[in-house]
Parts: sequence; C-alpha cells; structure tokens
Amino acid sequence: MNQGSVNIARATAGLEVFFGALNLPESARAETDGSAARVARLYAEVLCAGYNYDALTDLAQDVLATSSRDRIVIRDLQLRTTCPHHLLPAVGTASVWLSPGGSILGLGAYGRALSKLAARLVLQETLAADYADALFTSLNPSGVLVCLELSHGCMVASGECAEGSRVRTLAARGDVPESAYVELAR
Repeated sequence: MNQGSVNIARATAGLEVFFGALNLPESARAETDGSAARVARLYAEVLCAGYNYDALTDLAQDVLATSSRDRIVIRDLQLRTTCPHHLLPAVGTASVWLSPGGSILGLGAYGRALSKLAARLVLQETLAADYADALFTSLNPSGVLVCLELSHGCMVASGECAEGSRVRTLAARGDVPESAYVELAR
C-alpha cells in the first residue's frame, strides 16, 4: 500500500466521520481541525508504506560473500510498527543473531529491511517471523534468531496502564543453539 494506491480523500472522509462520532466538545473539535487529513497521510506515507516492499529483492542487493563462520550479533535496531488491533504504535528494538553460511549483508541492510517490513499493520509475532524468514532465505545461514522487544501503545493506553512493559518475541530459523537465546536475552 503506497500513497499512490491509497484513496486519501476517502480515508480523510472516514476519519472525519470517526471524529464526529466521538461527539467531542467544541474545544476538542477545534484542536482536531485538519487532523483527519493528517492522519490519513501519515498512514499512507509512513505507517502502512511497507505493503509493497519485497524484502528478498531488496536484500539481494546487499548480500556479500564471506568465508567467516563466526557468529554475528546485531543489537538494538530501533523499531516502530503499528498494531492492527488498536491502530496504536508498538516501539522498541530488534536484535539478530546470525551464523553465516557463506553470505552476510551490508550492515545498513538489516535495519532498512526491518523498518520497511514494520511499516504495516502487523502483529509483533508476524513481524518477527517475516524478518527471520527474509534473512534466512536471503542469506542461507546455518541459523538465524530474531528477537523483537516492543512496548505496545494499547497496553499503555488501556485500563491496564502497563507503563514500561515490553513484549519479547523470538523467531528462529535453521540451527540455533541454546547459547544464541542466552546471548539475545542479555
């Protein structure tokens, strides 16, 4: 879903109906003037811009040959995605453990692919699996482990008010030793 395929006018109209249905007081209506169009553009241009992204084609451009079999750990890739249940952000970090099988990626490709895969309405578990699958297929390593640790806006904003809580999701592909799980849990 890129901006060209999103009907911004229709999305804006729907959001105007939504704001109207909230029956906000006059002061709040004045503060939200123009918000429907801003929200529609934000979803089209940023939060849902990853639907047309092809991770395998993108990552193929950055695959580098290596003779090293030494493990690679990339920590704290910053991550923002949108939960499809409440349309609220989930923010946090991702870490990757990789046992190369003859190929690695240029370092910037790891974060770029993750950011583009995350620009969808996607469950954290699905995002972790999609990212692990893309890395495993692109690099053919002996093993890859992806760890996402996110704080979800719905947990913070709901009645539970779970400030500071995080959800950790692990997705493994191939041969991943127990020590890799320990390494990413630190």
